[in-house]
Amino acid sequence: MSKKEETHLNALQKNKQNELNVLNGYVQVLKEYHKNLLEKSKNTDEDYLKSKLNLEVYELAIKIDSNVNLLNSKVKEYNNIYTKDKE
Repeated sequence: MSKKEETHLNALQKNKQNELNVLNGYVQVLKEYHKNLLEKSKNTDEDYLKSKLNLEVYELAIKIDSNVNLLNSKVKEYNNIYTKDKE
């Protein structure tokens, strides 16, 4: 492998790592927001507001699940590409 190809592969790997870090950070933010919404929902006595917050909690949980699944698939893809060669 030439030095140019190696440099290109390292850049691709670095970009993929950055992509994983950003997605992981986004999932963490969503989880924290979910926790805060859930707490707010538990502490409210107003039925309409409680229902509205519960719906937001549910929709956020779906978004978190899909992003966690996406993150897991991207981690597997990364591992298949970049860690297989090192073994």
